[in-house]
Amino acid sequence: MANARRVVPEAWIEEVRFGAGGAFGGPHAEVLPRGGYHNKWWQTDRGRGVIMAQGIYGQCIYLEFEARFAAVKLSTWPTPLSVPGARTRLAALRAIGREVAAS
Repeated sequence: MANARRVVPEAWIEEVRFGAGGAFGGPHAEVLPRGGYHNKWWQTDRGRGVIMAQGIYGQCIYLEFEARFAAVKLSTWPTPLSVPGARTRLAALRAIGREVAAS
């Protein structure tokens, strides 16, 4: 929303959250074994429609709609992709989202 006006159509957001995400392998499958990738967004929890945008070196935007929680993480990991770092980042964001939802 910008000035109380919708900028991105709600149907597009719902499609990103719940649409049929493409399969992927490699390190991304290690971090998101039940995830998907759709319209340039990573689906971290298809059942709840949690999505995330990822950049290299650990940067991300995480959106958990049910909890009304959004997070932006800026970082400079030493490598473009770190599976342990990505797992830790996702676990932390999920934990924060749970706390926000409970409050």
